[in-house]
This record gives sequence, C-alpha cells and structure tokens, in this order.
Amino acid sequence: MQSSSVIDADSTDTEFDTQWEIAIPIFYETVVELVFYMIFLAMFFLAAYLFHNNRARSGVRILLYLTSAMFVLGTIQMTLKMVIAVLALRLVRLAAKGGSVARTSFIHERLVFFRYTFLITNNALTDGLFIFRCFVVWGRSTAVTILPMFMLVTTTVLGLVTTVRDNYQFKPLIDQKIPFIMSVATNSILTMLTAGRMWWIGREVRRASTLPTTRSYNTAVVMILESGALYSLCVIAYVVSGAFLSPSAIIINNILTGVLFQFVNIVPTLIAVRVSLSRAAESRWIDGVSDSAANVTFTSIRMRSFV
Repeated sequence: MQSSSVIDADSTDTEFDTQWEIAIPIFYETVVELVFYMIFLAMFFLAAYLFHNNRARSGVRILLYLTSAMFVLGTIQMTLKMVIAVLALRLVRLAAKGGSVARTSFIHERLVFFRYTFLITNNALTDGLFIFRCFVVWGRSTAVTILPMFMLVTTTVLGLVTTVRDNYQFKPLIDQKIPFIMSVATNSILTMLTAGRMWWIGREVRRASTLPTTRSYNTAVVMILESGALYSLCVIAYVVSGAFLSPSAIIINNILTGVLFQFVNIVPTLIAVRVSLSRAAESRWIDGVSDSAANVTFTSIRMRSFV
C-alpha cells in the first residue's frame, strides 16, 4: 500500500510539472497579447472617430466596416485567450490535487483550435484590406490583384488544413510553417505593388507639376513599406522561434504568438489612422489642385483615395 501511495504521489508530481510547464508560456502569451490588444483598442476608437468625420465618403464606409470586423475578431481572440489561460490554471490545480484533467484538456484544445481558426480568418480579412488598397492605388485594376488574391486563398486554405490537422492529430501533409511563409510572401508582393505604384505616380506628378507633392508621395511610400515590413518581421520572428524546442525558445514563441494575434489588426488600423490624419492635414491644398496638371486626377491617385 505504501508503495502504491508513493507511485501515485510521483505520478501527481509528474502531471503537475507537465501542466505547469505548459501553463507558464500561456501566461506570458496572455499578458503580452492583452497589452497589444489595449494598443489596438485605442487605435480602433481613434480610427472610428476619424472615420465618423469622413463618413460621407463611400470608401470610408468600406474601411470602417473592415476595421470593425477586425475589432470583433480581435476581441473574440482576446476573450478566448483569457479563457484558455484560466483553463491552463485549472489544469495546474487539478494536477496538483491528483484530479482528472481529461475533460478540461479537451475543452482547452478545442478553444485553441477555434482561436487559430479566427486568426486565419483575421489574416484573410487583413490581406483582403491590403488587396483593396492595392486595387485602388492601381486605378481599380482587377488584373493586378489576381496573383495576390490567389496567394491569399492558398494561404487561407493551407492555414485551415494545418489547423484541422493539428487539432485532430492527423498525419502531417504539409509543414505548419508554410501558411505563415505564404502570408509573408503575399504581404511582401502587395507591399511592393502598392509602394511601387505610389512611387511611380509621384515621379510622374513631380515631372509635370510645380506643386509640392513629392513629400506627400514619399510619405505614402514610406508608410506602406513600414507597415509591410513590420507585419512580415513579426511573422518571420514567430516562425523562426517555433523551430527551436528549448524552454526559452518556447516562451519567446508564445510571446510572439500573443503579439501576432493582435498585430494582424494593429498594422491595418495604424494605416487607416495615418491616412485619415494625412487627409485632414492636406485636404485644403489637395482639394484645390487642378486635374489638368499633368493630366492626372489627384483625388484618384492620392493615398487618400484608398478610403
């Protein structure tokens, strides 16, 4: 009997250690994600206020709807993360008491599955917004969006396949890093297409006009490059950290996971805020520009036409 008690105690200690090692990175991830969610929340309300002042424009309504959808998805993901953290704490408590963790573990795994599904949807919405921006900057040309749209659909499908596979523990068909690599590739192509187009238009306007447009176009190009680089670097750091299995690498990967889940919303919202602020500051002289200058319609090519 004494031997049996010792075995039970060792088993309990082992289960406790396992659950504690799982819970610690989750707690780090939750705290980091909560911080970035608060940043996103502040930016969303600022964007909503700016959009409200420009609500008469149809493009503003489209951007407002997309940003609102990101707010809903980001809030759902944050709520799920809080619940997952509470469940992780409960698993540690059950392991310490020697109770069964099967039911709580099942709920925990399902919530993680739903959370990643929301992330995939959120990423598709964000890239869709970037594609819309590219579409507008290229004079509403459908041809230029064919490749990005194909890559977006591929990324979304691959992401869903890997998420379902991990959830139901099917035999791996593709590496789970591939959807993230595809996401970086899609974002990079959209960034180059949009920034390249803005640079070219600015170059043509500078040649044909004496108005001080160069700085505005350069600012737009830098803004596009910055947003694309920030998102891509975040995803790359997440993928690289996930390739290592050391305890510190796992914690870093979880922290980057918390950043990624909200960063996917922060980047497009930041763009929307900067565009709205730029419009407010520059509308006085832009609205007075004659369309005959260089045969270019300024209101259709300025970044403000994005919304």
